[in-house]
Amino acid sequence: MTVSSATNKVVYEGNGIVSEFAVPFYFLENSDIEVWSVSDTSAERKLEYGTEYSVSGAGDLNGGSVILASVPQSGERLTVIRNVPMTQETDYRENEIFPAETQERALDKLTMMVQQNAERLTRTLTLGVTSEEDPDAIIPRIFEAETESANSARQAEAAASAAQASKDGAASVVEGFDEHAAEKQAEIDASVDDAKAFGTAFAIVSWS
Repeated sequence: MTVSSATNKVVYEGNGIVSEFAVPFYFLENSDIEVWSVSDTSAERKLEYGTEYSVSGAGDLNGGSVILASVPQSGERLTVIRNVPMTQETDYRENEIFPAETQERALDKLTMMVQQNAERLTRTLTLGVTSEEDPDAIIPRIFEAETESANSARQAEAAASAAQASKDGAASVVEGFDEHAAEKQAEIDASVDDAKAFGTAFAIVSWS
């Protein structure tokens, strides 16, 4: 057979209904297929082959399928990936008839190894060709920057909350002042009205 596709991974979203998912690429052994699960509320986890899922279709160029023991729920994401062992088990003997099918299977496995390493490289930190930096020194800086960014975000959020609390407090003080001023103004107006009424009454009495 041939490995005519570079695809060796597929991602599915759970919906609480479907438990069987297609494996749309060629694989040699059912145990070569890994299933990983992750969601917003749970960390990435590799499912256990034979217990949490089963596989069919090994050796079929069109691929096969994965059946999970439990139905993935909405919000759960499944990654189905081919991961062949990094071994070479084909043994040729002197003066034997050359087994073409066996040789082709060995070449298929080598191609699959190359593809899975290429897939892993897409998930790694890669420096420029002319870079002279040590990747082992860069990675800690990335995590440090990520931590500092998260801390800065939390501090900014706390500052914003404090500012809002101060604003609310100031608004409350102003509102209280306005109410007090209104009460005093009402008292003054009442005193003025009383004074006017008293003055009018006094004038009438005096006139009489």
